[in-house]
Amino acid sequence: IPPEHVSYKGHEIWSWVEFAEQCGGDWWGSFETTDREGGEAVVLLIGDVTGHGAPSALLTATAQGGLSILKSWIGTNPELLDDPREILALYNRAVHESSRGLLSMTFLAVVLQPRRNRLLIANAGHNWPYLYTPSEEAGGITVKAIGGASPVLGANGDQKFEHLEEHPWVQ
Repeated sequence: IPPEHVSYKGHEIWSWVEFAEQCGGDWWGSFETTDREGGEAVVLLIGDVTGHGAPSALLTATAQGGLSILKSWIGTNPELLDDPREILALYNRAVHESSRGLLSMTFLAVVLQPRRNRLLIANAGHNWPYLYTPSEEAGGITVKAIGGASPVLGANGDQKFEHLEEHPWVQ
């Protein structure tokens, strides 16, 4: 699990995890990279494997290993940042092949591109995140559930992920 605070050029990610058992399937990862136009981008991934214990923990290790590979692929194929559904498809294949379809994983893929003023999100069955944005109404902040769900990772190695959302990013 990454540290509870990560900072990327003015963007901060805070986390808190409380495990149900000593080891389990809760996981998140993030990294900073460059998009195809040379702008900064932050990738945030959150996943939760079904069940608890060693089998779930081993599948989260697969997700962590996939993070380093994804960084490298995006370095040579920055167009992956334009469609986080492709990230879901890559992770889906890894989860399906690693667990032979016996375990599944909810998964959220978020790409923040501040220079392009956008946040892209694709969701594979994970709890919906909330986007907090400045507002002149409602006490200065608007809260909105984002990231409509698609099927979870791992059940079908060739699963297609249809839902993609784009939201304006206000700094």
